[in-house]
Amino acid sequence: TGHEKKSVAILPFNNLNKDPGAGFYEFALADAVITELAGLRSLIVRPSSVIAKYHGAAEIDPRQAGEELRVNAVLSAGFLRSGDKMRVTAQ
Repeated sequence: TGHEKKSVAILPFNNLNKDPGAGFYEFALADAVITELAGLRSLIVRPSSVIAKYHGAAEIDPRQAGEELRVNAVLSAGFLRSGDKMRVTAQ
């Protein structure tokens, strides 16, 4: 199989409304996506322990993070929480 597996890193989610009560979700949402994608045999997913260093960073440049982590793609996402509802956006 001459195909090289693609690699991806899922960055901690950006807490778009800066809600301190929702800080837990920044890493938890990223970790949940990592766990789901890790089940795909065709994809190499950087583990949560590797992306943990980006948790709490003010601004993360996805391109720079991708170079540092040596991956083909980076998922950069954010969320807005309002009461018991959450909206997630991802690039």
